[in-house]
Amino acid sequence: EGYSYTIKFHFQENYSGVSGDHSDVCPGDVVCTILVVPEYQKWTGAVNGDWNNDGNWERVSKADLNVTGDEWNDFVTDGGTPGNYANDNSRSFVPADFTKVIVPAEAAKISSLYDLRTGNVHNVKFTGVPQETPFIKSLQRGEGLGTATATENINFHMSSVDIAGGNVACRTWYDHTCQQIHFKPNAELLYQQYLDYEKAWVDIELIPSRWYTLVSPLKGVVAGDMYLPSATGRQETPLFQPITYNTTDYNRFNPAVYQRGWDKAKATVYKLDGSSSEVMVKTSWSHVYNDVNEAYAPGNGFSIKAELPDGVPLGTKVLFRLPKDDKEYLYFNSAGDHSGNKTEIVAGSETRSYRLHDLTDDIVPVQTQTSGKYFLIGNPFMAHLDMAKFFASNTQYESKYWMMTSEGQRAAIMLEGTGGFVGTAAGTIPPLQGFFVEAKAEGTQTTPSFTADMMTLEGRFSPNDNTGLLDRTYDKEEGNTRASMASILTISASDGTRVCSRAMVCVDENASQAFRSQEDMELFGDGLSQCAKVYTVADTMATCINLVPSIKQIPLGVVATDDAVTELTFSGAATNDVILYDKATSDSIPLHEGMKYSVKGSSHDQLFLVGNGMSSSDRQGNITIQTEGRKVNVLSMPQQMKVEAYSAMGVLVKTAEGNSGAVTLTLPTKGVYMIKAYGERSVADRKVVTR
Repeated sequence: EGYSYTIKFHFQENYSGVSGDHSDVCPGDVVCTILVVPEYQKWTGAVNGDWNNDGNWERVSKADLNVTGDEWNDFVTDGGTPGNYANDNSRSFVPADFTKVIVPAEAAKISSLYDLRTGNVHNVKFTGVPQETPFIKSLQRGEGLGTATATENINFHMSSVDIAGGNVACRTWYDHTCQQIHFKPNAELLYQQYLDYEKAWVDIELIPSRWYTLVSPLKGVVAGDMYLPSATGRQETPLFQPITYNTTDYNRFNPAVYQRGWDKAKATVYKLDGSSSEVMVKTSWSHVYNDVNEAYAPGNGFSIKAELPDGVPLGTKVLFRLPKDDKEYLYFNSAGDHSGNKTEIVAGSETRSYRLHDLTDDIVPVQTQTSGKYFLIGNPFMAHLDMAKFFASNTQYESKYWMMTSEGQRAAIMLEGTGGFVGTAAGTIPPLQGFFVEAKAEGTQTTPSFTADMMTLEGRFSPNDNTGLLDRTYDKEEGNTRASMASILTISASDGTRVCSRAMVCVDENASQAFRSQEDMELFGDGLSQCAKVYTVADTMATCINLVPSIKQIPLGVVATDDAVTELTFSGAATNDVILYDKATSDSIPLHEGMKYSVKGSSHDQLFLVGNGMSSSDRQGNITIQTEGRKVNVLSMPQQMKVEAYSAMGVLVKTAEGNSGAVTLTLPTKGVYMIKAYGERSVADRKVVTR
């Protein structure tokens, strides 16, 4: 394997037994090169991203295949003993239709497939062997896409084919082909619809004891397929070998795998505990279920958490492998005894096909338990999903999305008119990742559309940044640089060891001060995590992204457990001329890059970001007067303050005092009032209209 052999043979016309003068018999020689294509190969991307280039492939080792034993010696580079290997040549050739290929995440370049021009472009046709495409292919790609970067003249190669009598004949070369393909954790492939193959395998590596929102990359996957080896929690059995459940190697309870579906869940808007008015979006997941036949259709998200088996060192990640070859599943109790009815898994049909999502496949509608706007969908491709193109084709959704794990959440929103994103996500979704979208209209189901142009390789920081699925540390800044924003204030919430969440205040003179679904992002209580969540308030909505024309007086809050200490870090250009005011302690602190402030437990209606963006009607001296319904909020830097409310007839109807720098009073009825505020160093008055 991996070698080429040059063969020369002599020929001469044979007229034996034929009468006549045969002095003009024509002899000749034929010289040809035979390439021995390895049965097992690994993608390297060493030359470029072209599948059809020999320089991008190499032979595999035993470790690549997770195998041992001398029976593998002829197929690997380390078969035999050191210094006496059977074949340590690593060189390889473009895969054939019998080749099983491995795609690792650390390849130098990601393979990008393409469509070659079809038809008799070279006016050469094979007629001796029946085949679907008898013509010599051109290396010209589709219309306007230029020439492929494949091995030179590879389209004139001939491929072997077995024929009757144990003989071998030749057929035309074929592109983008293998028998089976195995994706290692976080590996990618661009434009998978052009791959000709029989079976795909996908490894999924997760941090244990952590909820994820995922999507199946393969058709025919069910919840019962998500089991792990009981000894290690890692499916590191030999590659390309069928996997079926047995009670010797696997256990449904150790390691435990928990799964939840969104089709039995809902999202509602609810008031934050401890807040008088602030609200957020809360998800209510289904109960953890054990329905082994729950289908995980491509494009439909689900939630999963796996634990390590007993005795496995902490820090070990669990490793799933799909697909499974089980035809049926039994239910087991914790003692390892099976109970209940046998559940058959449909095999040999499209529902159990072991293939990647194809663009010709219909997306199964994504459902929720009750009518609502929030749906969990997912990236069905083995390449990143370009969210700008996704929203361009899916106008039924607001142009924003949330990605979540129990380690925190990230979100991004597209700026109107720019096509760029702002937020704590990069504008692309990695393979296997589930994400939430908000529909413009309520309903119990939605059907997203996925097209080829949505696939992209953008979103990976480098070939070695293969952490995918939100395993990447949250301390690394993310954000789509295509979005231009004059001034951004980022507030990061940390538990002292890691960043759990971020909130952003983005200053854009064209934005609305009030909450708008098209430009602000709700804080999502995802039910996955107890990590602290920081937010700012637009109207009464807690937001993780808040676009404002200027920073006036913006409430800042934290959702956390009672005993948690959350460290807030402030960064960004918008920290200039902004003050953090703590109503509980009367602290008034000018912000600066990297400034930190600690909060214990949840904090609502306590912290405020006060900027110099106040209009003269809102702010006089150092006193700010704002209304919210019939509520009047008066804020000044820490000092004794008295507030009076007069009716339109000049009658005093309400008074309030405070020494913390903040006073709130509620007016008896809607109408027009004059508010007067008396501080130690200044006086302010403002006419307000309450509704």
